Amino acid sequence: MKPKPERAELPAPTTIPAMLPVFEHKGKLVADSRDVAPFGEKEHKHLLRDIRRYVKAIGNSTSPKLDPLNYFIEATYIDEKGETRPNFYCTEMGCEMVANKMTGDKGIVFTARYVQAFHAMRDELARRRELRAAGKPIRRSLTDALRDSGEVERMKGHAYGTYTNLAFKLATGRTARQLRRERGAAKEDNAVDILTAAELETCQCKEAAIAVLLDAGLTYDSIKAALAGEGGARHG
Repeated sequence: MKPKPERAELPAPTTIPAMLPVFEHKGKLVADSRDVAPFGEKEHKHLLRDIRRYVKAIGNSTSPKLDPLNYFIEATYIDEKGETRPNFYCTEMGCEMVANKMTGDKGIVFTARYVQAFHAMRDELARRRELRAAGKPIRRSLTDALRDSGEVERMKGHAYGTYTNLAFKLATGRTARQLRRERGAAKEDNAVDILTAAELETCQCKEAAIAVLLDAGLTYDSIKAALAGEGGARHG
């Protein structure tokens, strides 16, 4: 069986987004060469040719401090015909190498775009780390509220997953399973790790509200209605 290509769900871009998409891959921030190409006003096949030349030159260098993987990471994707195609993940230094081969305003604009994108993603990841740390007491409160309310017993051990999915659905419109599938995450991945900072903050607010309503004596259907704004759930 062939290994599943990385980011197979990402189609070849037909338009240039406002900001170069940057994501985390094995602890490194990278941009897909398919996204880099239009930002650099290049065809992807031409960018691949350039990157392969860069990788070969770096690999042939006698300097022990140069590692091609610090610049470009070889990957594959599935095209619209279902065929496996080559691409690269470009680190910030890799994008800098691409920019250095450009001239005039095109190189200046591309540099501004990739620098902005990598800085924005670093800020985003830092915010996510802060929120995850701040969210630990909220998760404990929800766990305690579920236990004390009797929902754990009533739902026969499925309460935590059910209420977690409710928080995800209220925050993003998707369950944890749907989010993993849409964003190309593995089944065993923690869905919290694929939320944006804004989504994570909203999800934590929903979890805190669920804990309060559980403590007030409400059960699942009433809590769902109350937090979804479908009507004023009442507790007498």
